[in-house]
Amino acid sequence: MRLMNDSDVRELANKNGCSVIRLSNLNQGNIVVVDDTIENLISIAKSKDGVVVYGYNYYDPDDFVIGQQDMVEFVHMNGLENSFVDPEVVWERVQEHNNSLNDIDFSRPVAFGFGIVYNGVIMITVENDYWAHEEGICCLHCALNDIFEELGVLGGEYEEE
Repeated sequence: MRLMNDSDVRELANKNGCSVIRLSNLNQGNIVVVDDTIENLISIAKSKDGVVVYGYNYYDPDDFVIGQQDMVEFVHMNGLENSFVDPEVVWERVQEHNNSLNDIDFSRPVAFGFGIVYNGVIMITVENDYWAHEEGICCLHCALNDIFEELGVLGGEYEEE
């Protein structure tokens, strides 16, 4: 899914006679998420000489990096303390996983929020692009599960929530 970029938003706002402000992030307390379309919000802003706001959220690359503590917790959670696997081999696989993250472009937004200021409240609609899975990256537990599965220690798949 392609999210609107800065120039698309500014063009849409200018075409409709609205001012535009880019938010630093979408996790602010004075924002109300509405189930509406960008077109409807822009028409409301246009009729009220309103202000259009928008912002992006991004994946944090550190959320996908597996640390030693993560590995220890995974082993304990899955009762693998007595498994016959060389910890150095596991750590080597973990390092391969972590190094592979360097090739991922984390500047691609995961969410785009577009909204208006209406009666002192920022009302936004949010579009998501959960692209991480497309790039072959997943949560820490899923990645560790894959590593231990490849080493023949675990069977079955870990389901991401």
